[in-house]
Amino acid sequence: MMDQETDPNYNGFEQGPIRPPSESGSLLLRLTRNCPWNRCSFCSVYKRANFSLRPLAHILSDIEAFHRQLQRLQHISNDSGGPDYRELSKLADGLSDGDQL
Repeated sequence: MMDQETDPNYNGFEQGPIRPPSESGSLLLRLTRNCPWNRCSFCSVYKRANFSLRPLAHILSDIEAFHRQLQRLQHISNDSGGPDYRELSKLADGLSDGDQL
């Protein structure tokens, strides 16, 4: 597994762009950063940022981090399938600073 201890350039799970509430139940894996086109006259969001691909090892680390958290959520789920909210706050225990974000 690749993480901060084995790759000093990996800073933990990277959240992608903000999406509409209708997509709140899905997970977005960030594969790239910024915009590859970056020439739209109406958009100034990425004008000072270069496009880049994330390293495959970082993406795989994000998948592993998400999987670990999913397993923890499943472990504290109650009979209805939802999390036990008394236990939910404990999920951040043991996470790296980057993954806590």
